[in-house]
Amino acid sequence: MILSDWIKQNIEYLERAGIENAKYEPYLWLSQISGKNRAFFISHANDETNGLFSETQRFALEEISRRRQKNEPLAYIIGSLSFWGHIFRVGPGVLIPRSDSETVIETALSRFGLLPFPSGQTNGDRMPETAAIPAADGTFRFMDLCTGSGCLGISIGLALNQKGINCKGVLTEISPDALTYADINICAHDLQKNLLLCACDLLPERNVLSDFWGPEQADLILSNPPYITDEDMTGLMPDVSDYEPQIALRGGADGLVFYRRILSEATPLLASGGILVMEHGYDQGESVPALCREYGYEHVQCIRDYGGNPRVTAAKKI
Repeated sequence: MILSDWIKQNIEYLERAGIENAKYEPYLWLSQISGKNRAFFISHANDETNGLFSETQRFALEEISRRRQKNEPLAYIIGSLSFWGHIFRVGPGVLIPRSDSETVIETALSRFGLLPFPSGQTNGDRMPETAAIPAADGTFRFMDLCTGSGCLGISIGLALNQKGINCKGVLTEISPDALTYADINICAHDLQKNLLLCACDLLPERNVLSDFWGPEQADLILSNPPYITDEDMTGLMPDVSDYEPQIALRGGADGLVFYRRILSEATPLLASGGILVMEHGYDQGESVPALCREYGYEHVQCIRDYGGNPRVTAAKKI
């Protein structure tokens, strides 16, 4: 079979399975397996696949095709994906990072003057003055709650290290599967000295924090908690509902269970003037900011993601 026919055939398979971006995905498989770019495959469209790929590579491509036709996420099949310019290992049992979540990183870093402020503000108070980088002992302390693969906390840690800022971050997770991947990713990015991974239900014991970073409170708390309502869980795409962990998705009847918990339980761990940054659903751009104000936060703002949807709420603790 020539390559163009193989591509056409697999596009048809994916379209029948209801896969988005079916016309482009086979090229991703080819690049993943061979290391060559799309231009190469276009220029070799009339070549026989037997001559372009080894038997092992052909077998791998057919395995990807077979699994994708069952809607298994491509990230699980490949075992990794890129987030904020870094590679993260993922697999069954851990939520797959989405590019929209990069808005959390952009928002958090901008609040400390480490990036320009995001331009996608949708509602909220006047953009406040930039929060100060901690100066007492030169250490920036942060927490990433419901860390999953660790993509948020690790990306923050890498960004701070790159800018020469000493940091200590506590990443929390309840799922054993997700903890395994978070640990792998922390080690892969050589952040064992900076990040502490805690197996717990949202928050670790206070003594765990004090043993790791002393008596101080956090300068930043960020989270991408479960936020899909019970009703919306029934309408998820098969690649999500059939494969990704419900524990990382389900946010209760109104989708706000974890936001109430974070605001109630984590606020005492955040320093005065500290920043809270939380991802949420596109339809929660009013409810999550309202909760932040209810719990006494100021300078509450909602930021749009790259698709133009309300996605991240940032607030300052008084």
